[in-house]
Amino acid sequence: MLYIILEDGITDSNKSTYFILKVVYWYMETMETTMVIKTNKKLRNEAKAVAGNLGIPLTTVLNALLKQFVREQRLTVSSDATPTKTKLALWEEISAEMDSAVGVKSFSDVEDLIKDLRLA
Repeated sequence: MLYIILEDGITDSNKSTYFILKVVYWYMETMETTMVIKTNKKLRNEAKAVAGNLGIPLTTVLNALLKQFVREQRLTVSSDATPTKTKLALWEEISAEMDSAVGVKSFSDVEDLIKDLRLA
């Protein structure tokens, strides 16, 4: 079982506040391991909020990440980008323009395309 203990924040010389995150692992109630992770307050709060929105404790998230790291012996980091409303509107506009075929040329072979682009 993995337990996470958040301790009071500390402030460094740059006036950045960090919260100490202690991860404690008990194996069969006899073995105890402590990891201290230094992270900033904003990141901790954002991670806690996301985990809360998913309905799981931050402890479960970190435990899953550690297990995956050990199992796969590699670190996979990804972030699915969410397009902005402006970008979505632009894509819709481009899609509608392409669907209307106004000002769109089509070519039956590459040679005609190259001639039209004046590359040959």
